[in-house]
Amino acid sequence: MKTPPIRGLIEVSLTHWAGRIASVVFVGGCTLRCGDCPAPHLVGWGEGKGSIPLDSVLDTIYRRRRWVDGVVVKGGEPLAHPELPDLLELFKDFGLLVRVETNGTRPEALRNLVRRDLIDHVAMEIRSPLGEKYHALAGIEVDLEAVFSSIEFLLSGEVEYEFRTAVVDDERSEEDVLSIARTIRGADRYVLRSARGRGPSRSRLRKLAARAGRHVRICHVDGRPPDRKPVKVVIGGDRR
Repeated sequence: MKTPPIRGLIEVSLTHWAGRIASVVFVGGCTLRCGDCPAPHLVGWGEGKGSIPLDSVLDTIYRRRRWVDGVVVKGGEPLAHPELPDLLELFKDFGLLVRVETNGTRPEALRNLVRRDLIDHVAMEIRSPLGEKYHALAGIEVDLEAVFSSIEFLLSGEVEYEFRTAVVDDERSEEDVLSIARTIRGADRYVLRSARGRGPSRSRLRKLAARAGRHVRICHVDGRPPDRKPVKVVIGGDRR
């Protein structure tokens, strides 16, 4: 069986899926070339990058299936691999829930996997407002219509989801977060985290989450429980 190259494995994690205990599988290959990528060793597609044998990964997760709730699959960009469904089916056969983390550039793959009941939760990273800045941060020309299509699909509610953004410590970044929040108006959950090595303090993040939370049902800082219960949000107008 051919599956995406697995380049990392966390056997048990309490932090990668809020409220759940999970194993975490890292796959190689990505559709973007972000200059500040937190995992550059996962971006390349070359065979020489090395990988963990599939049998070893499956054995490790199978032996822990009674202690973990699910498996988080992240990258890189997992949805870039046409072989991903085969890997997810193996995890589902263990009776585990599956969460996939994505950058949203493969909306058709996302819809297909959700409708095949191979994904139980999606975490989509939104780097910036959908404009020229997105291309600059991604390191390539991004199909923004594809990213927006993924956003629209998640907002339709066919699968549990959250949107995520890494925040840089500058005023422009804060305005970007508010713009993103307006784009995903009415979203169930929007999670902010501090960009590695150059993010704002947690107190500033909490204040920003409170402002962004006016547009979504819940907005909170990664690793911190939401400050308020979900509220009804009236959705209207164009989210672009």
